[in-house]
Amino acid sequence: MAFIQVNQPSGTGFFVFPIDEENVTARIPHDFTRAYPLAPFERNVSPKTFASLKQRVGSGALAVVGLWPDEAVTKKWELIVGGETCLFMRKSGLVGAGTVIHSERNRTLSEALFGKGGAGTHELLILLAGVTSLSMPLDAFYGAIGRKSRAPFKGFTTLSAENIARIEEKYGSIFGFMEAAAARS
Repeated sequence: MAFIQVNQPSGTGFFVFPIDEENVTARIPHDFTRAYPLAPFERNVSPKTFASLKQRVGSGALAVVGLWPDEAVTKKWELIVGGETCLFMRKSGLVGAGTVIHSERNRTLSEALFGKGGAGTHELLILLAGVTSLSMPLDAFYGAIGRKSRAPFKGFTTLSAENIARIEEKYGSIFGFMEAAAARS
């Protein structure tokens, strides 16, 4: 019998990032599906960070989202260690997911990617790889995690261990959940 080693998300495991326009988290001109080449990162991060990013994505690209550094968001953002899954949602449901490979508070990089002014102040950056589209209705997602549909996510947050246990109970595993949520063409 062979066992396959599968990396499990580390740290807190799963984040939810609401991206509806009225949500404070989403009021910046970024798109989680947009891929950025590594060039802007080299000029705006430390050489050690750039070497790490280059090692992880090679000549590939990264998706980047930024958060406003208010106290509540910063506390959750500081939990990131890399390897977590970030789920993007709208009022209609889950629309995407990606794997966090790095987080950094960097206003200079934020301005380079999103522009100066209001957008540049979203300096709590989350760098993602493997971004995929999802298509799971909100009520199905809420049912999977055991959340009442009248209690929407208002900002960037974590899923609790209980939420993850409910997903695993209903779908057999996180991988089963992601397969069920995958966008079908």
